[in-house]
Amino acid sequence: MHPGLDCPEFRRVRRSCFRRTARFAPGSARSRVRTRPETCSRARSEDALRCTTCPTGIRPARPRRRPGPGIPAVERGRGDRVLDTIRASWTSWRGRAIEPVIREALWRLGSDEGKLPAGTRAIGGYWTRTNNPEIDIVGADRGPIAKKITLVGSVKWLEKEPFDNRDLARLITHRSQLPGADDTTPLLAVTRSGRTTNGVHILTPEDLHGAWS
Repeated sequence: MHPGLDCPEFRRVRRSCFRRTARFAPGSARSRVRTRPETCSRARSEDALRCTTCPTGIRPARPRRRPGPGIPAVERGRGDRVLDTIRASWTSWRGRAIEPVIREALWRLGSDEGKLPAGTRAIGGYWTRTNNPEIDIVGADRGPIAKKITLVGSVKWLEKEPFDNRDLARLITHRSQLPGADDTTPLLAVTRSGRTTNGVHILTPEDLHGAWS
């Protein structure tokens, strides 16, 4: 070999070429070329990255982006099944999706407008590992660790079901399970279809819309 071709830079380029060749010829002698430990580590990470983008493989790999559960049905020409699933779970999903928007609107309203109890400067939620209780709205004097709970609320975002006595009873139970809240803590319901019960302060979509204007 020419002395000028035995420099460290040339050896690095040569090893890189060998690795690239091995990628296109798996099982060949070139794929068993020995390289430095750091080069092997980098090659393994590159191989793992390629495996995650393959549709199938010898060993299961965790993909970087998980396809939606309805993709296989769509690929088999049964998009109608996916549509039925979406329609069946749409109401539940929409209720979950709207909760962060409602909390943001309530924070914007604050207590200055008189629609929330005085001293409400933070809006969040509360839940445990078992989701019992799972409280949609919690108002406090500050966050994330509050000194005082100013309100406990629930979101009911349905077209034809107003906030009723059963929803109120559930909210009262959740209030009793919230640390820092007691029987005097105000209750709030954000509802799309009004209410059929008393004992709770109600906010409608029109009230929330005012938070953004």
